[in-house]
Amino acid sequence: MTNRFSSSIIVVFIIFIAIGNGESLSVDEIVTRLKKLEAEMEFLKKQLAERMQYSDRETVKERKFSPLVITSHDNSRQIKFGGRLMLDAALYDDDITDFDSGSDLRRARIYIAGNLSKNWDFKFQYEFIRNDDFVKDAWVGYSGFSPLKLQIGQFMEPFGLEAQTSNKFITFMERAQVSTMIPFRSLGIGINTYGKNWSFASGLFGKAIDDTRAGDERFSTTGRVTYTYQKEKNLSLLHFGVNLSHRRPHTSNETVRYSGRPGSIISNKFTVDTRRTATDALGNTINTDIGNVNYINLLGLESAFVAGPFSVQAEYIRSHIERDQGMKNFGFDGWYVFSSYFLTGESRPYNSQTGLFGRIYPNKNVGRQHGLGAWELGLRYGTLNLNDSMINGGKQHLISLGVNWYVNEYLRFLVNYIFADIHNVNGEENPNLIQFRTQVEF
Repeated sequence: MTNRFSSSIIVVFIIFIAIGNGESLSVDEIVTRLKKLEAEMEFLKKQLAERMQYSDRETVKERKFSPLVITSHDNSRQIKFGGRLMLDAALYDDDITDFDSGSDLRRARIYIAGNLSKNWDFKFQYEFIRNDDFVKDAWVGYSGFSPLKLQIGQFMEPFGLEAQTSNKFITFMERAQVSTMIPFRSLGIGINTYGKNWSFASGLFGKAIDDTRAGDERFSTTGRVTYTYQKEKNLSLLHFGVNLSHRRPHTSNETVRYSGRPGSIISNKFTVDTRRTATDALGNTINTDIGNVNYINLLGLESAFVAGPFSVQAEYIRSHIERDQGMKNFGFDGWYVFSSYFLTGESRPYNSQTGLFGRIYPNKNVGRQHGLGAWELGLRYGTLNLNDSMINGGKQHLISLGVNWYVNEYLRFLVNYIFADIHNVNGEENPNLIQFRTQVEF
């Protein structure tokens, strides 16, 4: 009915045009013109359908995460406001250790960031969790010597691929257990620069803002260099990185401690730990960490491969602890490898200027043109060895299965199932757990 009505309108329209031009048209000529117009309309419909089919994918390339922004009248200064919430829950299938199933607010952060002028920027980020709120980031940066940038304040030390990647963007709910040996945020001064396919960052660091331990502040140096081979046409890349850190302990008794849980922070029970626990004659618990530490050398090796929706990432980290007074030195290490695959065709975005992976933008957000969001599957194997000589910290192997559902770039749901193989001073045990996360950004 609709097609006939449309055709009738077109016929009348053609007749009126012909009359206006003083033309005399036969029925055959009207039919011929009608068929020509219908063919042109059909062609335009196909073009429009194709454009609509790929419009979402084209928008993904142009789309950017948009926090609340305030800009000065002359556009010389800009301030952004944002934050994140991560709500976790975990259920343990215990073996020997009685882990505590439950839920927790994993992260609750707000931040202010922006530009103070053309070459000056800043960031301030605050964490509100477990009655232990503290400053995460507080730094000022200068980029007037582009591509060289200077930073001063508290920020992430440049060490590790997964550690440097924001927890908003990592594939699994928690970073691999080997991250216990990695330095994170500290007060210091740093530089970073980049080229077409490489990046370099280094800095001199002291304590973290929330480090209230007694003792003289001693300084550490940390650096990271990356190289990337990338083919843009087929979204494939190969990434390599090397990390080094020379560290001096800040505590008055020069101690260090490494520890790990079985893949979740819901339970506060550590399954591998270099801390030795004993009981004195009065029944008091005495915790002893590795003492008389002169310095710590960290080595980190990293690699990643991406081919469209498929990716592989791996890291190895080793810690060498040099002690004073001719005492026994110690060495610990760990590594992980994981792969991920997007069922909906997305690819992990990579920035060669920082050597890091970034935010996932679904090809079709939920609620848009029958979109399902982005669906990602992940599989990770990781090991951490905290045994050396008289230190029986334990050895732990974890296999993690993950499913991520990105509703859009602001909202993500995660599910991880973890198989643990633990060997420590209490023997061997194999607990399993399943954990869930709701992640919101604003």
